[in-house]
Amino acid sequence: MLRPVPEFIAAVLTSEAGNQDKISQYIFECKKLGVKVLPPDVNQSEAEFTVTDKGEVRYALSAIKNVGTPAVKSILDARKTGEPYQSLFDFCRRVDLKAFTPKMVECLILAGAFDFSGSPRAAMKEVVEKAFRQAQMVQADSQRGQTSMFEMIATESGDTMPPTAESSPAQVLMGEKEVLGFYLSGHPLSEHEWELDHYVTPLHELEEFPDGYEVRVAGLIRGFSQSQVKKTKEIYGRFVLEDLHSHVEVIAWPETYRKYQSFLAKDKLVAIKGRLDKSGDRVQVIAAEVIDMNEMAVKWAKGIHLAMNVVGLDDSLLPKVKEICERYPGKAKVYFNMQTSHHGLMVVEAGQNLMVKPSKNFLKDIYSLLEEDSVEIEL
Repeated sequence: MLRPVPEFIAAVLTSEAGNQDKISQYIFECKKLGVKVLPPDVNQSEAEFTVTDKGEVRYALSAIKNVGTPAVKSILDARKTGEPYQSLFDFCRRVDLKAFTPKMVECLILAGAFDFSGSPRAAMKEVVEKAFRQAQMVQADSQRGQTSMFEMIATESGDTMPPTAESSPAQVLMGEKEVLGFYLSGHPLSEHEWELDHYVTPLHELEEFPDGYEVRVAGLIRGFSQSQVKKTKEIYGRFVLEDLHSHVEVIAWPETYRKYQSFLAKDKLVAIKGRLDKSGDRVQVIAAEVIDMNEMAVKWAKGIHLAMNVVGLDDSLLPKVKEICERYPGKAKVYFNMQTSHHGLMVVEAGQNLMVKPSKNFLKDIYSLLEEDSVEIEL
């Protein structure tokens, strides 16, 4: 396989700088190819996508929503005349603010272009209006040949940020989505990696199964559209489902679409039962059931099998397992797969009083007692 050329990738991304959907698709492919795309940085980024000494692609300033050509030129010009920008306040004092609005600076913050400063994006967003207005007064006084009171205050007291806690990872990613058109520094699915490993088939493995095969898949709805069946004029849904490594097109025909319409929208995290359709030139999933991704453990897990060897079994182990199961009540049956010296494997059902919800926390606690390969989820 040919090694991807970062310079070519940067050139392609630059050619699509005004099309966020295209950039999103290309950067998704970059991740699959192992080419790292760095977030924008007012000290490191250029107008176009560039390549670092390490062969990584640095995001272009011109590809950030609402940041126009005059603003990009101002950032680059001010950067050439002095040291790197030290902070949001320093940036606002040095660039030509006639090319900016506070909203444009906020877009730079949300994109991660000031992360070098170490200040939380939430705190910078809170003070952007203050920093902008203060810098406007500094620049106005400077043009009149006067020393600004605000500049002296900033010099004496330093540029301070409010004690604002950083946004949650999900909020940070949504900010990136707002101004870049996609998630760059992370992915909403990262928090659900455990569920993806235990309950569904990875999308890149779908090629291995035959046409009509029943599958469970999960991911983020990237693009969503509605269409009409030609004969009946009924509405159905068509969308791209993306997991951490690949993507697939999914179709929800009218009956399924009507039943699960509330789950089907762009950026929703969903889990889907369906069948593979390989009749065309690409693999598709025909959806039969759609649920919220967080509900997989509740709605799909039928049982938990816990493998134990009776020989040398610690008398305290079973009471500890029972205590963990009682801590996570649910609808999945618990089975003890007991390996005995005289009777071989014996499967014992714990009964209706010891049914569990096999959540991530439940499995974490069980793994503290049993080996991971001793626990199996029955779907």
